[in-house]
Amino acid sequence: MYSLLGLWLIGATIALAYWIRRPQRTRYLVAYVLLMTAAFYTHYFTALCVLCHWLYLGLMSVGLYAIVSIAMLVTCAVAAWVGGMLYKEDGAPA
Repeated sequence: MYSLLGLWLIGATIALAYWIRRPQRTRYLVAYVLLMTAAFYTHYFTALCVLCHWLYLGLMSVGLYAIVSIAMLVTCAVAAWVGGMLYKEDGAPA
């Protein structure tokens, strides 16, 4: 589990670095969102990595619009995971 998490997080970090170099290429941003979503499904430790990435974006002065866009994309992608954690298979609260 931790090896797989490391793979997802390293891939996401590389995708984020490439996107910062060339913000007009949205495929890097899509790759980042997909890799972070896969990491969230692997382990909740990913939340710390997301915070570090967003802090880095804030320090790099990429812009508030970019940070909010990424935050919204990752949050929407993880919403199903959170819903699954709150409810059992039969629909009863956990």
